[in-house]
Amino acid sequence: MAKRFNKSSNAARSLLESPVSPRLRPQFLMMFRALLASPQRNKILLLSIALVAVIGATAYAQVRLLPIGEPHCSVSPLSGRR
Repeated sequence: MAKRFNKSSNAARSLLESPVSPRLRPQFLMMFRALLASPQRNKILLLSIALVAVIGATAYAQVRLLPIGEPHCSVSPLSGRR
């Protein structure tokens, strides 16, 4: 009697037998070394820092404009509603 395997068990077996290392740290080290060796590293780092600064400023502004504990949808005095 022959063994019958479905697709999912074959896919799982091929992932287990894969020669690619499932570890993430060596891959990050390789990408970091490639970044350091890149002639565009300064531009990439500057754009990354600018992106983080914009996201941080947006988050800070949201917190300042909408403090916790205040109602979020109060009626504006300019809307004409009483």
